[in-house]
Amino acid sequence: MVLRGAKDQYYKKYNLSYGQLTLSDAGSPFIARVRELHQTMSKRVEGIRTDKVVDTLIFDHLVEDLQTGLKMLCQVGPEELMTKGDNATNRRTFDDLRRMCNIPTTRPAAGRAEVHFR
Repeated sequence: MVLRGAKDQYYKKYNLSYGQLTLSDAGSPFIARVRELHQTMSKRVEGIRTDKVVDTLIFDHLVEDLQTGLKMLCQVGPEELMTKGDNATNRRTFDDLRRMCNIPTTRPAAGRAEVHFR
């Protein structure tokens, strides 16, 4: 029996692709903030793993960083994100992600954004 990757074995029909977002647009202040947060979180995760924390508990150590990320997601709109591919699909994915995070798909007027954490 030949062992195949989980994607090939179980998820062929979903046309999934795995990868990391490219955070390389030097002209975008938003991308610069995201890149900085990503680097901060990556370093923190490396330290947590060095301390032998079980991977399922890593998010417990990232609460403040995750709150920062959520605030950033609340403040960005699709017009601020350049993507490749089908923009209608990308917009739908962006709106779905915001809905899953309980964020309105349209941003409130300037100065009225509210973020609530439990």
